[in-house]
Amino acid sequence: MNGKRVRLAVIIATALGQYDFQQIKAVRKRLGLTQQELADMIAASQITVARWETGVKEPKGAYLQALKELTKRAKKNSEKQEIDGLRDRIA
Repeated sequence: MNGKRVRLAVIIATALGQYDFQQIKAVRKRLGLTQQELADMIAASQITVARWETGVKEPKGAYLQALKELTKRAKKNSEKQEIDGLRDRIA
């Protein structure tokens, strides 16, 4: 998936309150986190994150809420990078 498609998929998933394994991995990578770092942030195990990213399991409850918050952060970071990129091209 290219960046725009990933962004759109994450926005749609957030609106629907759902995630698929590709979206979880995309958000994690956009934030520059390893599976272990993401797991530590949301009090999960690395194996759990790996299972979400491969579609073996789906996040629920508090984990789903934590991923929603991370998605918001990833979206903000992405928008900031786009703005900074535009500023660099103008300058």
